[in-house]
Amino acid sequence: MQRRHFIGALPVALAATAVPAALANPPATPVYKTSVNAIDFGVVADGGLVDGTDNTAAMTQAINYCIEHELELILPAGDIDLRGGLVIAPINGGDALKISGVDAGSQGSRLWIKADAPALTIKTQCTLENFGIIGDAVQVGGRGQQDGVLLYGVKLNAQGENQGIGNIYLRNIVFDRCQNSIHLFGIVFYSYFENIRWFSCVNAHVNGAGDPARDKPGYAVAFLQCQMTPPSGKYGFYLENAGSVVLSDCALSPAKLSEQCFRLVSNASLSGIHQIDNTVFEGSVKEALRIDGLGTPCRFMFFSNCYFNQSGATADAITLVNAEHMYFSNCYISGTNAGVTFLGRAKKISLTNCEFQIAGSVPVIRTLPGAAVHGLDIVAPNYDGAQRFLELGNAVVGEISRIHVLGGVLGVNPSPVNCQPQDANKVMILNTNNIQTRGGGTASFSGGTSLFTIGHGLLGKPSKFSVVPGNAAAGDAEIRWVEADSGFIRVQCKSVASSETRWVWNAET
Repeated sequence: MQRRHFIGALPVALAATAVPAALANPPATPVYKTSVNAIDFGVVADGGLVDGTDNTAAMTQAINYCIEHELELILPAGDIDLRGGLVIAPINGGDALKISGVDAGSQGSRLWIKADAPALTIKTQCTLENFGIIGDAVQVGGRGQQDGVLLYGVKLNAQGENQGIGNIYLRNIVFDRCQNSIHLFGIVFYSYFENIRWFSCVNAHVNGAGDPARDKPGYAVAFLQCQMTPPSGKYGFYLENAGSVVLSDCALSPAKLSEQCFRLVSNASLSGIHQIDNTVFEGSVKEALRIDGLGTPCRFMFFSNCYFNQSGATADAITLVNAEHMYFSNCYISGTNAGVTFLGRAKKISLTNCEFQIAGSVPVIRTLPGAAVHGLDIVAPNYDGAQRFLELGNAVVGEISRIHVLGGVLGVNPSPVNCQPQDANKVMILNTNNIQTRGGGTASFSGGTSLFTIGHGLLGKPSKFSVVPGNAAAGDAEIRWVEADSGFIRVQCKSVASSETRWVWNAET
């Protein structure tokens, strides 16, 4: 294995673990080998569903030896029981490790953690590939600390500043039955997860956290071609103090999760961008995507070619609580309730070329009481349902601005967009397929007046409108002029109508 270095490698040595005399003697210091097998240290793969040999001490000895001598550690095929957690940390000048198994499937190499501790706590650069990590938290409960893998990114310098860890690679790893499958904590740089497979967990398959005051960059991680099919647990991703998160070609489908597929609670203060593409978020009871933005807004998230679909009776596909600079392009947004809900403050949100398939009886995109939206661009949407497409009426009056809907199809609702009258001049709708009319296009009035006021129900002042007599009395009154504003079309006639007058009108934004 080629040794890798990065600035700020942790100097913390792994605490020595007593090794029973029955264990095999470790190999002599190698002069030509690049790898050793865990069997050489007395590891016995006879566990799994039936309790077997406790390999905690033997695996600890193997890990320490391989770090110190810069060797790859090979796991045998079979189920390797652990009654305690393993730690990968710098020791005697060594600061990198690669652990490889035979395969990640049921006939391959599997670590079975049977303790309230992470199976692997990682404190230095390492590579893990081709094996499974199985816990018992789902079955026995009471395993709040049982992570499949804990990336512990806390390494303090003399000034008490966290330098973090980095260069972590996981490939072809299967996780099942732990409290959290992957736990990110602190500052973790340049870490990649490729072809990861998640099954069941208690809490989250990916749980990110850290101290906001200390861990200002957060964690920078990328997930490539990973699958949760079909997992169970509370969350797919639950992220606090996130630095930069990338998902590409991943599938959370059907994610049988009791909470969200992806929930971003907060960004690190020095966070970068989050980029998610070609990824499916499907089947959670609550939102497929929820952005909280606790403390400060979550910002700079880019979603492209993604599929959002939730299965709960009351949750929305996407909820944005406190969010800025959110960009969705070529996405499919579906569910049993609203497509996108604004719950708090949103700024600079873009939805471009998105398809909406909503089964609920609420608007496709909506604000809830107390929401504020400043900057919403909806370009070329496609929705063919009967619900209102955009409902802004629940937002705080005066807290709506720079709303643009350009092109596309907004469904068949006669009033696809609505907001408070005071905010109508802040909403622009151009070149959609929708002509907003109301009242069947005919307005009736009793006689005795020459001025007729027709409420058009449009959002803002119509760009086009027309009025023609609908009966003989209207024709006899003779139109002098017609004008329109944001609420009404007014018809001034030359004569006072003597009887019921009907006017046929049309208007569009």
